[in-house]
Amino acid sequence: MEKRLILFLVLSSAIFMGWSYIYGKLYPRATETPAATQTVATQGTPAAAAAAPTPAAAGETGQPTATSAPATQAEFRQIVFKTDHWLATLSNRGGVITEWTMTSFTDGKPIDAPKGVNLTSAQLSLEIGAPLRFYIPSDPALENELNSSMYEVRDAPESEIRINPGDKREIGFVYTNSQGVEATKKIAFRGVGREDGSGFDFDFQATVKRNGSPVEAYIVVGPNFGDQSVKEVNVYKHAPQLTYAMGTGVERENADGLRATPVAPTEAPVNWAAVDDNYFAMAAIPPRSVPAVRLVNKDHFVSMAVGLAQGENYHIYAGPKDLETLSTVSDHLKLKERGKGLEDIVSYGWLNFISFMIKPIAQFAGTPGQVVARLAVGIERRAAAALHQAITLIQGK
Repeated sequence: MEKRLILFLVLSSAIFMGWSYIYGKLYPRATETPAATQTVATQGTPAAAAAAPTPAAAGETGQPTATSAPATQAEFRQIVFKTDHWLATLSNRGGVITEWTMTSFTDGKPIDAPKGVNLTSAQLSLEIGAPLRFYIPSDPALENELNSSMYEVRDAPESEIRINPGDKREIGFVYTNSQGVEATKKIAFRGVGREDGSGFDFDFQATVKRNGSPVEAYIVVGPNFGDQSVKEVNVYKHAPQLTYAMGTGVERENADGLRATPVAPTEAPVNWAAVDDNYFAMAAIPPRSVPAVRLVNKDHFVSMAVGLAQGENYHIYAGPKDLETLSTVSDHLKLKERGKGLEDIVSYGWLNFISFMIKPIAQFAGTPGQVVARLAVGIERRAAAALHQAITLIQGK
């Protein structure tokens, strides 16, 4: 095992240092990520974004900006779900996930104890919009209403819910108004081992109807799922990007490449779509290939809107870019039969063309995603010490 670890550390160091040198030559200027407290525009078409009030504006008064009187009468609620690996804060304002914090790796070792690493911030969720919000380009006013109104909460009377291995808990959100609009969301969290759950994936269903007829809508993942403490990005900590599978290929794009077209439909339906940084990802896997739209807010914040199949089951993955875990989820959902699996979220940069050679090396070393993730959350010094020790052992021999 020690020889395998030493081999992995040496090979990884060679790749990282070589890539760092080449990247520095090609892209010498570092980019800074703006603070999450900047004002951002509401999602939608550019014209609609300019006209529609932002979630932050609605939140300042505590009242939703709606197109009609809501029939649903509900008080503001937040519900916290906790597992051994993460905690998530859900809000009935829009029926969304406002905060996601990873507290331990897949092997149970803590991350940045005692608080963990924040991957979705409450502030950014308020100012841009939270994961699992609706995107309705044909009706921005309805979109804003559904994303800022209070939903009735079903099946979750508690304010804090613990999910242990083998457990399953569901929560529902329901909203109606006086004009015949009805929106529902249902989330089912599963503990490790329950229905082949990885501990990082959960089920999601939603509907949007007006007078009983479905309204074309999308479900959004993002903005910018990743370590929220990162302000300066580089080869080891790149800005969050969009990664999505179309057919047998995988595309990757960041805000720099999308800034000129902040609302851009994908060229073809997607099998899955993710917002990710170097080490963590939130991905939406629809029941079948669906249209998708790439979204950029305030030049730097990226989200992906995935077409809503009304009432059908979606799988959401939110966790580390660990090859073993991603592959397990892909196998359970049979994603490789549709094209690419979730493990292709992991990018090897300019070495992607030989990823078929790198993956076996990574798998040979054990759980590379855990090693990579630890580098992301402040354990670089430990990795450097281990590498130094490995080199010393080699030189000693």
